[in-house]
Amino acid sequence: MGKTVMACGTLVETKHLSNRHYLNLDKKYPNQTLTILVWDNDYRWFEERFGKIDTKIGQRFCGRGLVEEYKNNIQMQIKNPQFLRLMK
Repeated sequence: MGKTVMACGTLVETKHLSNRHYLNLDKKYPNQTLTILVWDNDYRWFEERFGKIDTKIGQRFCGRGLVEEYKNNIQMQIKNPQFLRLMK
């Protein structure tokens, strides 16, 4: 917690709320190993880079960012799509 790291996992679930988007890795909420949080005003840049994120379920992603705890879950906020990688 509190460190900037590169973390990887398989995208298993996306949740879209009014002003934010959650990408849950490895397991569905509430058992995910990591949630990548992308705010709505940045999300279009992610879809411009990767296409529709919802179609990437089952694919491996790596994100670089600050690891934080929020409501007993581990999350990482990513604002720039350059810090998210789709692994082939």
